[in-house]
Amino acid sequence: MYERLISTKDMASKATLLPLHAALTGGEILLAAADTGVSRDAFTPFEGQFIPVNETGAHIAHWLGASCFFLDGRWANGRMKYEVLPMVQIEPAENADRFIERWKSDYLVRIAAIIRSSPENLKCRGGLWSGIRE
Repeated sequence: MYERLISTKDMASKATLLPLHAALTGGEILLAAADTGVSRDAFTPFEGQFIPVNETGAHIAHWLGASCFFLDGRWANGRMKYEVLPMVQIEPAENADRFIERWKSDYLVRIAAIIRSSPENLKCRGGLWSGIRE
């Protein structure tokens, strides 16, 4: 159970950096759901469309040298099954811009895999999903 919620719903993405940094450097485990409103995030080309992608988590990972993971949720036998999948890692001396581009590419590959898996029963409606058309 979470003890507190740090949300871009209540503050701008950049404003979340300090509380997220404090949580991580304080030894807490951080689970980030990068699914914010369409109007706040940069739009990224994806499968012939432009969709919002929140890069806040990737920026924090680069800033702290932390590992990134993707939480993939799918229905299996009438229940949700979650997998924690490793994402691209920061290369030695890699600058933030290069890492963010590699992270975004990896993230979009994972989003495409969810779409190909017939996710209609995941009830994906807001944030990133609101910008994706079939």
